[in-house]
Amino acid sequence: MNKAKEIVAEYPIGKTVDVFYDPEVLDSAALKPGIPGTDIVMAAFSLLFLFVGLSVLLGIVKPQRTTNQNHTHGRT
Repeated sequence: MNKAKEIVAEYPIGKTVDVFYDPEVLDSAALKPGIPGTDIVMAAFSLLFLFVGLSVLLGIVKPQRTTNQNHTHGRT
């Protein structure tokens, strides 16, 4: 059964349900309050990418340089 059909099956016609809403924003309502787990995972990945991006931008993560021991700096 797909997700939409599962949701519809939870709320058959005629069933009494609680509806959660913000009295100051009457056009927003929810049958299940809270934050879905997928939203939390997306936020965590977004913060991870933000941290990595800022680290690179600010130079916290520096590339490792290999040094050439035989380099003579132009001297012969």
